[in-house]
Amino acid sequence: MHRLNRHYVPALIWTALIHLFASDLLSSSHTGGLVQMLARLILGHPLADLPLELTQFTLRKLAHLTAYGILGWLWFRAMRGEQRGWTLRWSLLAVAISLFVAVTDELHQSFVPSRTASPLDVLIDFCGAVIAQLIIARRR
Repeated sequence: MHRLNRHYVPALIWTALIHLFASDLLSSSHTGGLVQMLARLILGHPLADLPLELTQFTLRKLAHLTAYGILGWLWFRAMRGEQRGWTLRWSLLAVAISLFVAVTDELHQSFVPSRTASPLDVLIDFCGAVIAQLIIARRR
């Protein structure tokens, strides 16, 4: 049971966090203020509308790529368990689970008024999970 917890619990927690992030909590209306605060700290002034939108878009897409890269890695780790090495089966399962989470995440966002569902985000999420698998395979 301890081994099961050690491998599956982090993946399940990260999956739950991703679904939490799909709520109003991290909608663009909330993250825009954070981006402006960081711009003031770094640049000494807020961003104009267009640079703000572009910066926010870029950061949000990089966050998708990173979050799902981590998710793919954690599910690979869960699938592998105590075994060593790399197999295509573990990687495919990790990517499939990550893709399922991405689709359900976007479906959930379609019901949140401050969020919008995007097939592009599912593609970016999928790419993040695949990139993680490529890195894992390369390192093994």
